[in-house]
Amino acid sequence: DALENIALNAAKAAQAGVKAAKARVSQNKNRHLIIVMIVVLYSDVEIPSQMAKIQDHVKKDVERYTGIPVSAVKVKVNRVETLGSKVE
Repeated sequence: DALENIALNAAKAAQAGVKAAKARVSQNKNRHLIIVMIVVLYSDVEIPSQMAKIQDHVKKDVERYTGIPVSAVKVKVNRVETLGSKVE
């Protein structure tokens, strides 16, 4: 749970247009972490560049705070939502 919370906080701190996120953390055979982020994004973001930003931020923060190497951060976009309804 602590590792997932670090990953979630890092994804939100990346300021990449993340509305909501879930994280799943597992280990590979080398005892390195594999983190899968499932995110809901706002519609005004450039998805490829923002996903790279999230991956980088999550990897650096988890390694910095835990000292455990991260072998992969996978980001899956679950949904894209509009910023808000427009009123005319």
